[in-house]
Amino acid sequence: MNQHTDRQIVRARTPWRFNQLALSVAMAVGGLAALPGAAFAAAPNANQIIGNIATASYSDGSGTTRSATSNPVNTTVLQVAGFTLDASQTKYVTLGGSVVFPHTLTNTGNGTDDFLLTVSQVASPTDDFNLNVGTLAIYADADGNGVPDNGTNLAGTSVNLARDGVFTFVVVGYAPASGQIDGDDAVINVTADSQVFEGTGDDVADVTNIDTALITADAVINVTKTANVVQGPTGTVIEYTITYTNVGNNTATAVNLSDAIPAGTTYVANSATWNGAVVSDAGDADVFATVGAPTVTSVAAAVGSVAPNVTGQIKFSVVVNATTAPGTLINTASLDYDPDGPGVKTPVTTPSNDVPFLVLQTRNVGANDSTTVNDDTGVDDIVEVASALQGATVTFANEIWNQGNGTDTFNITYSNVSFPVGTAITLYRDDGVNVLQDTNGDFVVDTGPVAAGARYTVILKAVLPPGFTGVPAGPYDITKTATSTASGVLNSPLDVSNSVTDRLLAVVSSTVDLENAGGLADGTGPANETDGGDPFTVVAVNPGGSATFVLNVENTSLSADNYTFLADDDGTFAGVNDLPAGWSVNFYQAGAPDCSVLGAAVVNTGTINAGATGTYCGVVTTPSNAAPVTEQAVWFQITSPLTGSVDKKLDAVTVNTVRSIQMTTNNSGTVFPGGTVDYIHNITNNGNVLEGGLGEVVLTASNSTGAPNPWATQLFWDADNDGILDVAEAATPISDISAFVSNGAAGLAPGETIRIFARVISNVNALDGATDVATITATITGDVNGLGPQGTAGGSGPSTVTNTDTTQVNAGQIRLYKTQALDALCDGTADAALDVTPISAKPGACIIYRIEARNEGTSPATSVLVNDAVPTFTSLEVVGGRPSVSQGSISVPVVPASGYTGNVQANFGTINGGFSASMEMSVQIDE
Repeated sequence: MNQHTDRQIVRARTPWRFNQLALSVAMAVGGLAALPGAAFAAAPNANQIIGNIATASYSDGSGTTRSATSNPVNTTVLQVAGFTLDASQTKYVTLGGSVVFPHTLTNTGNGTDDFLLTVSQVASPTDDFNLNVGTLAIYADADGNGVPDNGTNLAGTSVNLARDGVFTFVVVGYAPASGQIDGDDAVINVTADSQVFEGTGDDVADVTNIDTALITADAVINVTKTANVVQGPTGTVIEYTITYTNVGNNTATAVNLSDAIPAGTTYVANSATWNGAVVSDAGDADVFATVGAPTVTSVAAAVGSVAPNVTGQIKFSVVVNATTAPGTLINTASLDYDPDGPGVKTPVTTPSNDVPFLVLQTRNVGANDSTTVNDDTGVDDIVEVASALQGATVTFANEIWNQGNGTDTFNITYSNVSFPVGTAITLYRDDGVNVLQDTNGDFVVDTGPVAAGARYTVILKAVLPPGFTGVPAGPYDITKTATSTASGVLNSPLDVSNSVTDRLLAVVSSTVDLENAGGLADGTGPANETDGGDPFTVVAVNPGGSATFVLNVENTSLSADNYTFLADDDGTFAGVNDLPAGWSVNFYQAGAPDCSVLGAAVVNTGTINAGATGTYCGVVTTPSNAAPVTEQAVWFQITSPLTGSVDKKLDAVTVNTVRSIQMTTNNSGTVFPGGTVDYIHNITNNGNVLEGGLGEVVLTASNSTGAPNPWATQLFWDADNDGILDVAEAATPISDISAFVSNGAAGLAPGETIRIFARVISNVNALDGATDVATITATITGDVNGLGPQGTAGGSGPSTVTNTDTTQVNAGQIRLYKTQALDALCDGTADAALDVTPISAKPGACIIYRIEARNEGTSPATSVLVNDAVPTFTSLEVVGGRPSVSQGSISVPVVPASGYTGNVQANFGTINGGFSASMEMSVQIDE
């Protein structure tokens, strides 16, 4: 990612006629501020899982259309670092005066990072003098008003920023009181250094801004800008205050101030004031002219002259538009003035500090049956199919609308299924061909990112049991629910999810004979540090969760003060936040009294007046693999850097015991009579305790096809984790996970995943077209830390999980095998052999996929089409001769091009029994 050592400032010049009393809202067609949220493919977050499953359709020897799916392959996105630091600048300063340089640090990488901030003076003879020793410092400026928030010098320390996080700060120094002449300069280097890959080959270059202070005996006008709020949803009204002060020794003339209305906001009519007086939006026609459209795009003031020590103030308000995307609005005012009167020095243009406003995401989803009406009322949210033949595939298309203001990903689940027992239900992408995937790593399939105002079509296909004749009668329903996964505020508590009903009214019997089966710790001093030795507040969270504590800081002294936060696990407070390994703590201003909304991140309270109280939020985050613990001590302390006053109190966090077993994925395939087919299932321990002591997780398999031609299913462990059922592995069927000892103990450790095979064995007398549904079940037994299986007396642990493998008999059967390999340089050459092993890759790297279609039957398979969707967070890369096929052609897209994000289809034509054909394609991870 590119780093910038400066910010280019492009400003429109306004034709001014000087009038000391003229202030106007200038009507113009353009604006200066940039609107965030432009549509482009961004790098996926670090640890994002990218994967998909290929599908195939073909005709067997009887002319019947069949389908098959491949095994899944997964790629984990690695973190990359990147950031910007704005901006180099030049400012005037009088002898003995202070100079303030505002800067903005933005994390443009794809994960959380720490940034070391340093400031240094350039040695002579590069410049003429140094600012006074001991005065040069870096201070936080969380509200972006160009003024230090507190007295804590951050030089030589690190700040922590999440992806896209913004940190505003100021560099402050003082000029010597004598010994310098007009025009002498002092040069300062301000440097930010990413720490996440410090000292490794992935470390990114440091970024340095160059600040220059110029001595002057003439006018020096400082201009600062503030906002009354720093974040909020759409509809928030922001009041901006611009303050200009002449701190120099001469009267400034030709003083002109302008400020663009930030893109994504609208000026509030008649809100402009100058030194407290309301200014008409109509303006002064003698100085300004309205142009074109009636939209106000800037506020401008012809101030005229400003004498030394004179201050002026302009205020105006904007409202955040309903369609403004989440992100940070950056607004900067600009001021022009002549420092010494006409004819000697060049007029000066000086910008104010950057004022950030974080537009929060609003979440709202509608799931319904309409492609034209964005409806979440639930009145008509039913997708209805009148009838279907037994054994048929019933398809339902549901529209998932993003009614929020930013891109969101919606988890898709279904429940309340009243379809016939044995119905195979699968969710597909909007192409109806490729299986819906989990794109955000929470183990629930989802839509992938959906832009604000856009919709995504989720396809549900229900394969009815061939033997079901319509008794009992319908209707048969499935409730499909879309749930927002974004972080943000809700339009209402009900907007986080919405449901639609997929309904089949009747199953019609066919004519064929088909066989089938608050306020605590009040007071100062040690007596109020604990609640009789116990913590005052205990918050219980799951591993990876965050516990939020409301911290009210009351200044009980007789003068204003500020306080620095610390957290510790034993109350010793060695000067840094000290919690158990992997735990972290962050402090925030309270966006709501109960900390349900967090404000700006802080390390210090800022000034609290005598007798006043500030409310802050301490957020303790546990690691995703945190072991269960009861009341882990969390001591909070506040210390004044000015007076040394200190107080502390004891809270605690309890990490819950979580028992959670996941098994993926449902599969489908074909087999010839008497043949076998192997399906892969992954079993993951998503909890935080060991699972699988003898009998704790029992594995069983059952088949829907019984007498007189019964099928069977056996389960095996992929001991060497190579995705292939070896001879030695096939010799020992398994019935529980106590056999898995790859982690050094019987069972699955927290976070561990193992692969098992389900071998489905068809009967030699099975008829062509017969269908079997094998149900693979993982039953959780036993009691761990008081959590027994659900359904038992007092049981609150995980419930039984199942997968289904649907197999059809086909004399000419196609089976799909999918493998992958990393191509880190995107040069078309795989870095290792293609296989099913999960890989890791950075944004910008390529992944090579190979899908092999094998005819494992005896008869030819015709009209063989293989489909593989370009995964979410990637795009097709035409390199190394890919996409390519071993026979036939790439039929979609007709002309493959890099950047394509849809479905890739290969037309293999006919594959004879015992032969195979393959397709290869390359995709590049978004960056």
